[in-house]
Amino acid sequence: MTSEEVTLTPEQALLALQEQSADRLVLFRLHQACTQDIVNYINQRTAQLSRDLAEVAEAQKIRAQRQSQAIITPPKEETKSKTKSKDADTDSE
Repeated sequence: MTSEEVTLTPEQALLALQEQSADRLVLFRLHQACTQDIVNYINQRTAQLSRDLAEVAEAQKIRAQRQSQAIITPPKEETKSKTKSKDADTDSE
């Protein structure tokens, strides 16, 4: 490679600087747009996860209330068989 010095006129240098500045501005705006997209996505996901957590917490609360209010009774078949065996005991005496 040979390195040759290029001499720019002030007008050419100004044009080159303006082009570089315009390119940097485009890249900066693209970066801002991408950053905003990421922030929006994170905010949407965070809001959705918060809603999901609230829904799960409410479901757990309702389930706990139902379990605490439930009256536990033995199945009917066991109850009948116990009374029959008690009757048999009473008859045998």
